[in-house]
Amino acid sequence: MLLKFVCLSVLIILQGCTILQKDRWPAGNNVILLTFDDGPNPDAQVSHQLLDVLKKHGIKATFCYVGEHVDRNPELVRRAAGDGHAIVTHSYNRSWPPLFDETLLLEQIQKSRAAIRAAAPGSDIQLDYYRPPRGLVSPAVRVLLNQHEVELAYLTFYVHEASAGPDKSASVLARIKSGIKKHQGAAIVLHESRYPSDKYVDKSWLPAMVEQLIVWAKQEGYDFVLYQDQYSAEVSASRS
Repeated sequence: MLLKFVCLSVLIILQGCTILQKDRWPAGNNVILLTFDDGPNPDAQVSHQLLDVLKKHGIKATFCYVGEHVDRNPELVRRAAGDGHAIVTHSYNRSWPPLFDETLLLEQIQKSRAAIRAAAPGSDIQLDYYRPPRGLVSPAVRVLLNQHEVELAYLTFYVHEASAGPDKSASVLARIKSGIKKHQGAAIVLHESRYPSDKYVDKSWLPAMVEQLIVWAKQEGYDFVLYQDQYSAEVSASRS
């Protein structure tokens, strides 16, 4: 069964059906849409340090949370929401079958949304956006997009850093900076943790690297944005 899902996923990738959309906003606008996948980190200290860095520099980011991790660390979701960050559903447990069945997929999204809302009761969290596991826009995902059940949390370029440990920090930062400069802005992702969490990857380097990225970006004149800012940008462009 797993082999079947892997083969289908390879076919989807070969057809170009992924969340990678290199020409979309904010590319070309000299702004950065900073997103984090697979959080909260089971090592809560990493996630708290990451939030500390973002707060220190006044940056709002987008956190694509896995429902299982939310249930284990609800206080991190409360903090992220309280700090004004955007939150995106990234499925409940990233299992393969829901990617190919719209009913199961919608159940995963709804279960993840419920976990996030339970973790941060009373907060005004908007959960309109969804990032499919492994970045695959399968036929089931496309059905939900077409039915306006979800908005796609896309990327404009991608650095393979999900399994990167501390020894790869400098290389990851260099490749991200290069991509941002090449595309004059970007929607990018860093992995707050590695899913499944039993495949442990040391992400203790991430907060410091993100701080280096923020400092560099500000020096280069880039601003940081959220997906929701796209519509404001489009309105401004239409009036100019």
